[in-house]
Amino acid sequence: MPLDSFLQNLRLIPILIVFAVQAVYGLFVCETNFFALIAAAGVLLVPALLWHRASSFGGVLGACVGLLPWIVWANHIECVTPYIGGGAAMAYVAVFFWGFPSSVLCGFLFVRLQQKVLSNEDR
Repeated sequence: MPLDSFLQNLRLIPILIVFAVQAVYGLFVCETNFFALIAAAGVLLVPALLWHRASSFGGVLGACVGLLPWIVWANHIECVTPYIGGGAAMAYVAVFFWGFPSSVLCGFLFVRLQQKVLSNEDR
């Protein structure tokens, strides 16, 4: 299957895109601790890394697609919007509560979609 082998070579690209988004926010927008944002991305990318280990491009892509909007939202809330007071910023708590499960769910959905597409390729 040429499409399947081509997709296997692209598995690392979605993970690198999520790390690049975190790096841009950490270095240029947030002006905070870059390594803290990268560590948060590393923890949140556990589903994508597990799908990478399982050699599933659909799982990696789905996990990153399910996580990226949450990360961008949290970075926007914590770094771009003006601080209005009232305590510490807690946007990443929502990312851990809702972003991580949506990453896992999207990973499973994209794997199923990839299986359907590849099974229809043989017909």
